[in-house]
Amino acid sequence: MGCPLPDSLITRCAPCSPTLPLNGNRNTAGKCWPNLLWGGIDPASARGNLRRTLSDLRRVLELPSGATLFSTGKNSIRFIPDARIDVLDFAGQNPALNEEQIVALYRGEFLAGLSLPDSPEFEDWLQIQRETLHRRALVLLEHLSNRYEQTGDYDKALQFALRLTELEPWDENAHRKAMLLYALNGQKSAAIRQYDTCCQLLKKELATLPDEETRHLAERIRNGELWREPINSSYLPRSQEPAERRQVTVLYCELSIDAVDDPDEAMDMLLAPQARCIEIIRQFSGHIVQTHGGGLLAYFGYPQAREDAAHRAVKAALAVIRAAGRGVEIRVGVHTGLVITGGELSLPDTSGRTSKVAIQIRKIAAHNEVAISQDTRNIVAGYFDCISLGAQPLSGQTLPLEIFKVLQESGARTRLDAAAQLTPLTGRETEIAALAKLWQDVAQGARHEVLIQGEAGIGKSRVLLALKERLAGQSHAIRELRCFPEFSLSPYYPLIAMLEGILSITPDDTAEQRFAKLAAYLEEHFPASAQNATPLLAALLSLPLSGDYRASGFSPQKQKEQTNLILIEVLHALARRQPVLLIVEDLHWIDPSTLELLTAFLEQEGGVSILTLLTSRPEFVPLWKKTPVTTLVLPPLAGDEVAKMVAAIGTEIPADVIRSIVERADGVPLFVEEVAKMANLNNQASIPSTLHDLLAARIDNMGEAKYTAQLAATIGREFDLDLMRKVSPDSPAALAQSLSALQDAGLILKVSDTARQFKHALIQEAAYQSQARTKRQDAHRRIAQALLSDFPDVVANQPELLAQHFASGGETPQAIEYWIKAGQRAARHSANAEAIKHFNDGLKLLKTLPQDRTRDHLESRLHLSLGAVLIATTGYGSVEVGQTYARALELCEQLGDNDGLYMALWGMWLTSSSRVGHSHSLDLAKKLLHLAEQSRDELRLQLAHYALGNSSIITGDLPAARSHLETSMALYKPEHHEILVSQYGENSYVSSGSLLSTVLWLQGFPAQAQEISRSTVAMARQINHPNSLGYALCVAAMVQRWLQQIDSSAQFAHEAMALSHQHGLPFWLGFSASAYGWVMVMQGQPAGIAQMQQCVAAVNAVMSGSKILFLAPLNDARVHLGQFENALTELNETLLVVAEKDDRFLESEFNRLKGECLLRISPANTEAAEACFDKALAISRRQGAKSLELRAAMSVARVWQRQGKSEEARQLLEEIRLWFTEGHDTSDLLEAADLLRALG
Repeated sequence: MGCPLPDSLITRCAPCSPTLPLNGNRNTAGKCWPNLLWGGIDPASARGNLRRTLSDLRRVLELPSGATLFSTGKNSIRFIPDARIDVLDFAGQNPALNEEQIVALYRGEFLAGLSLPDSPEFEDWLQIQRETLHRRALVLLEHLSNRYEQTGDYDKALQFALRLTELEPWDENAHRKAMLLYALNGQKSAAIRQYDTCCQLLKKELATLPDEETRHLAERIRNGELWREPINSSYLPRSQEPAERRQVTVLYCELSIDAVDDPDEAMDMLLAPQARCIEIIRQFSGHIVQTHGGGLLAYFGYPQAREDAAHRAVKAALAVIRAAGRGVEIRVGVHTGLVITGGELSLPDTSGRTSKVAIQIRKIAAHNEVAISQDTRNIVAGYFDCISLGAQPLSGQTLPLEIFKVLQESGARTRLDAAAQLTPLTGRETEIAALAKLWQDVAQGARHEVLIQGEAGIGKSRVLLALKERLAGQSHAIRELRCFPEFSLSPYYPLIAMLEGILSITPDDTAEQRFAKLAAYLEEHFPASAQNATPLLAALLSLPLSGDYRASGFSPQKQKEQTNLILIEVLHALARRQPVLLIVEDLHWIDPSTLELLTAFLEQEGGVSILTLLTSRPEFVPLWKKTPVTTLVLPPLAGDEVAKMVAAIGTEIPADVIRSIVERADGVPLFVEEVAKMANLNNQASIPSTLHDLLAARIDNMGEAKYTAQLAATIGREFDLDLMRKVSPDSPAALAQSLSALQDAGLILKVSDTARQFKHALIQEAAYQSQARTKRQDAHRRIAQALLSDFPDVVANQPELLAQHFASGGETPQAIEYWIKAGQRAARHSANAEAIKHFNDGLKLLKTLPQDRTRDHLESRLHLSLGAVLIATTGYGSVEVGQTYARALELCEQLGDNDGLYMALWGMWLTSSSRVGHSHSLDLAKKLLHLAEQSRDELRLQLAHYALGNSSIITGDLPAARSHLETSMALYKPEHHEILVSQYGENSYVSSGSLLSTVLWLQGFPAQAQEISRSTVAMARQINHPNSLGYALCVAAMVQRWLQQIDSSAQFAHEAMALSHQHGLPFWLGFSASAYGWVMVMQGQPAGIAQMQQCVAAVNAVMSGSKILFLAPLNDARVHLGQFENALTELNETLLVVAEKDDRFLESEFNRLKGECLLRISPANTEAAEACFDKALAISRRQGAKSLELRAAMSVARVWQRQGKSEEARQLLEEIRLWFTEGHDTSDLLEAADLLRALG
């Protein structure tokens, strides 16, 4: 469409040039282009290619016109919306154009000739664009032609009809329409030429001739019979019925006659074989929608889905080949795929993609052969013998498709027969043992009958196979009857198949040979009744009599009764010789005659040594009344049994995928096996193709209730009846009737008086996917609007449901709004994993929105909310948290959003210590306070004071820290809680209280510190927010460590570890594990050292700004154990971190411990140790850290005591001890009192 690019640039520029305008005025992510178009080379070269291509586009498109068509930024490419683009005009985005002007824009295939085989994403996009534009052109041309025909303007109507034949040269409807318009316009010769053109095209391209309808129209035109009766609907445009999405198997059959050039003669010669092929295809339930002379296009699984649609198609293909007469050559292609139906029987595949594959496959087949695609073979594998013809390139397919030649049927009749290898049997031991016990009774002369019931795939046949394997080696006879859907109306089919097996009849046997085998068998086993039985069973087998045998002469009814008696006697006679296991499978497909015989057999009294095992699906209703047949219902497998089965299928399947399979398969072994195989192959389809037909057939069988199932499936696996009534177009009575039908069929279950649930997740998925996208989207929109208007509780408590429905309904901005609400609600309830998923779901949707302020605003809100949750799950210093808040800050600055800017700065403050140190954190906290003061918002002021208090502690400004923390706590109101935890990730009252307890202890108020710590933990328990409780518990454990309260510290640490494990809080888990490591050492377990070392390594990797909190207990424990050399090394490293991060609040203690290590290592280090103690004293006095000053004073006093300076030591220690007004029973003050007494 439009002016093409020069040939020299088409390969480089074409992929870029159309996609920019098709995205409208949205920014296209520049980073993705190099990978999309040059994925095979290194990123730097790919980016260079993109720059050169954009330069070429500017030279070719912009310079001649003098207009700027697109702009580029560092990370995006934006198409200038003021420019006019024919593709967008053709798509209907220019209301100033009428239909004729629009259709004139379409000049053929979009980007004709362009292909990038190495870029499958681009190829997929291009194919979709081509098909969408092509279909729109066809619809417009048909509409215009029809409009002008109705007004009598045949010239104008012809103009559009002929264009239609150019675009769809194989479409006989289009050619017939052109022929008709020529005739109505008085152009008889032109009409005949159009017919000749149609004949030549079909002959050349498809090796076929026009169908009877086209030939009939041509004959009428030749005879001058202009149209006087109503126009045949075949010549008119197709109606626009609601579309559906379904899997079908397409069969294309090409018949040809050699050495015949005359079309009419060839047509005459093909009529008989074509009619025979049509008859065969219909016998196998094929739906023929197109006949082009010698070409037949048929669909299996349409218009009614069938669980064996692919099998029927391949059987029909082989039957057609076998029926080929002399001089007729046949080639058949078969392919299975998804189609979008047009709502009319004549439009099973509106896009034509699946049909085109089948048509192309027939070219790969040799004459009188059948070729099938890999997709079809996946479904019918084991039922047919095939050989690969290799991967074949097909037009319209991105990748070559493996094709198989079908040799013959394998003889397999069931899934178990067809399976190359059976999955180990799981979970049926109880049922098999019960049947084996019944067999023991039968072996002793008893008789039992059991009906094994269960839905499709539940494992009925597998249980029978396991029983037969268990009976191997025992003396017994097995007789099996199998019922099949295609023979459900064929009298005695299971009996006939069983008899042919007993008599060893083969397909190659003549009728005479078959009769001879029957007569010989009866003469050997039933000599007394052979003379009468042979004619009756010969009639059953459709065999002619020979020899001395004569027809019975009975009436049909009498002959049927006598035949039944003979067949029953055959079984009884066998049972008199040895125990018999009689198996009749799939009674839901049994024909009436066989059912009548079976009922008579079961109700007949007497008979011994027969165990009759019957299988059926739940819908089968038995006819027998007199005989007590035991019913054995097979339940679904338990979850652990499903997991065991999955493990046997694929050893590489991850645990989370196994859990998904357990949930989706609902304990049905067939579902388990097929879904697991799909997962093992990394197939991303939601429903295995091998199950698609089975599930679709169950839904199609519901008739009008099918549409109720589709709507219910759109709501979800469980659906509310009130919501169904709001969104269903049916009357309440009609809806109730449909729901009752679905429940009676076992598709849905009653959960409560107000809710129903699909019995199987896969049934729900199949019903949902059977809708076309537009229908699904419309249903999702209706559901979302109904929830908004009539279900306020759902809106408040389950906003994620609205997000899902808005997203699936194409309402992206509304969906993102509700993903934000859902994430924030989950965050308030500490459901962190769910919250992260909700926010990320919203971020994924952003890609579909145009790049504008609305999108930027939504993105900033998502990042701000996500950041708060990530803090709890990944830690304050994680790279992901930093990136999230950095992006939010960038967006808020661009938008001028002060509210968002505050939240972003908050996030940056939280992560800053790990990135740039605590001095920068203090600066950011001051900015937070400045913004909060400008806004006069109490909640922001509260947070800002908490931030300043936090940073002030770390940098050693204890008075400022206490002031800010107390201010923050004073500003707190209970109603702030939900906003605090959902938007900022923690309750700042709890955080401030926890930190205030540390300040109070440092400042020399141990009793107040313990009191505020206890009350803060109590508050954290009350608000029930795990991240806040983790904060309070960990800080409480640290304060108790400072107080040398080992048991209390252990209690808090242990609780924090359990909480962190339960809620996935990695930072608090590391903090509490480190605290508990100290407890272990204090309790005489040196292994606590290793635990603390692991915690230090972990925090250093993800949040280095908090490393001091983890090093402190490790240093203390080393000194306690007397590991002075190791402790000294670690203390030197710790003091380097103090300087690097400006983390000063324990600097005094680290210097004191360093001095202690130096003294313990060697008395020669006394001077260096004293210097450390002096530094510790100076730092603690500068900070006002009285508790640390007390410890430093005791260390100095001990040195002075040894040096004979006891008086100076006593004065130093007495001065600081007397300062304390509380906590005299604490460890440090008790130790100081003891030392003072020792000093005299």
